[in-house]
Amino acid sequence: MVTVSVWFDLEGNVQRYELLKTSQDPKIDELLALQLAKLKTINKAPPVGIKSPVKLRITSR
Repeated sequence: MVTVSVWFDLEGNVQRYELLKTSQDPKIDELLALQLAKLKTINKAPPVGIKSPVKLRITSR
């Protein structure tokens, strides 16, 4: 499981991200960082009152 913090503005533009808990596999972490770097916006503006950063937990199945 990987945990990521994502900061965004009121319009849903991603300002930055940070890996909080890595996968312990440098290759997977590098691929995840490359994908996160491509993330520029979220689909909709965030709900009123939501605070950044948002923590995401990513797992594989």
